[in-house]
Amino acid sequence: FEDSSSSVSSGGGEAAMFERLDDIPVRRAADGSGEFELTLEVEVDCVYTVAPVDGKQHRADFPPSPSPSPFPLPYRSRFFGEETAGTMDVTAINMPQNRSDQPLYFADQAGTFAVSSWGHPGPIGGAALVQVAPQRPVSWSGDLVPFTLIGDAMWQDVDVSANVALDFDIDCGGGFVAARVDSNGPGWGVRPAGIYFVVAAGGYWRLEPSLQNVADGNLSVSLAHGVDARFDPSPTGSFTRGVRVRLQVTGGQASGWVDGVAAFAGVNVSAVATHGFVALGTT
Repeated sequence: FEDSSSSVSSGGGEAAMFERLDDIPVRRAADGSGEFELTLEVEVDCVYTVAPVDGKQHRADFPPSPSPSPFPLPYRSRFFGEETAGTMDVTAINMPQNRSDQPLYFADQAGTFAVSSWGHPGPIGGAALVQVAPQRPVSWSGDLVPFTLIGDAMWQDVDVSANVALDFDIDCGGGFVAARVDSNGPGWGVRPAGIYFVVAAGGYWRLEPSLQNVADGNLSVSLAHGVDARFDPSPTGSFTRGVRVRLQVTGGQASGWVDGVAAFAGVNVSAVATHGFVALGTT
């Protein structure tokens, strides 16, 4: 058998990817069972790949992996599109109905986000990033609300926006965009600080300094909060409204818009977080 290994040292040492090792002989088991056996010496912090060899070379020759580089900006995606070199501008293409897939470049931290067709008209029409887990599982990591990350941990000044579907049939749920999210997991004791702009059904909005605050909904510790008068604060029936949510963070200030109308401007966020990922999530 052909053997290769990949390793990443837990102590921060050199990494090796698919390093070709010596072939491994396969022997008939000594117990007469007719089975075969092989012996593989395994080291710590390594993953091994073993494949049969029959005298023919089946492995494809791929070019070397590119050198590390920052996540490129500007970035825009309508999902199921094709990237335009240099701008990361993803243009919508035809998509079969009921198709669902994982989005490029997003890293789910809680919940499960998939790209699906969206049947509602307006700004949310077409493909959408949908949180598809029907209910919160029994969690060992203390996850708070579903969210997914994209971008670079060192981003500071960003302008992030998304078309958000507010569903008036799911306990007045909502969604959020966030910037400067300073950690990448919802484990025990991990309550990612950041700047979270939450918009909920009924037009209620709030600016929160951490994911814990997003989950708690305690307005006494919100950086800012209010109600968009264009929304019906007590809607009846079941329907979905699509809104454009935008968050801009520059230096120590944050501003936000809903459908192009300012919700807040120049809120002091200098003590919240200095850098981090962009995030999208649901409440």
